[in-house]
Amino acid sequence: MHRRNEGYAALSNGSRFSRDQALQILTDRLGALDARDIRTLHCQAMFDSLANKPPTANRLFDEVSTVFAWGLPRGFGAANPAAGVERIGQREAYAPGPITDLQTLLGEAQEHIARVALVALDTGRDRADVLERFTEANANDDVWTLRRGKTKRQTQDVIWITLHPMIQAVINTAQAERRARGIVEQN
Repeated sequence: MHRRNEGYAALSNGSRFSRDQALQILTDRLGALDARDIRTLHCQAMFDSLANKPPTANRLFDEVSTVFAWGLPRGFGAANPAAGVERIGQREAYAPGPITDLQTLLGEAQEHIARVALVALDTGRDRADVLERFTEANANDDVWTLRRGKTKRQTQDVIWITLHPMIQAVINTAQAERRARGIVEQN
C-alpha cells in the first residue's frame, strides 16, 4: 500500500531505493504480523540484528519509522513502534576492506558498475550523488561541481571536488562512448 501513495511516487530514485529496502525488511522479518500488533520490541530485535553496521541500520530505521508514521493516520496502528528503537552511534571508522575485494570488483564487475565504484571511491560521495548528480555538465576540467540542498530551497550548497586524473579518464571514456552511440545527456 505504501508504494501506491503520492509521497512515495515523489521520492528521488535514491530515496525510493532506501524506502524499498525498509519495506522489504519489514515484509521479510515482520510480514506475518498485523501492523497494529508490531511493538517496539519487534523493531528493536530487527534493529539489533543489523547493528554490526550502525550507519546502515540507522538509515534503514529512519525509513522504517517513516513507513510506520505514514501508516498511523491510515489506521495501521496507534503508535510508531520504530520511534522507540535505541540507536547505536558509530563508534569508530570501519577498517578498509582488503585490496583483493577492490581487485575483484574492478576485475569482475560489469564496466558501468566498476566506473561508478571508482568515482565513489575517489570522491567519497554516496550512491545518490554518484548516480543522480554526477553529470557531464557538472564534471569539467578535473572538478566535479556538486550542488546539494533541498530542491524547494532557493539556495543550494556547492561543493567542488577535485577529480583524480584516472577518474577524469573514466569520465572522458564514458562520454566518448555515449557520443558514439548517439546518447545525449539531458541537463
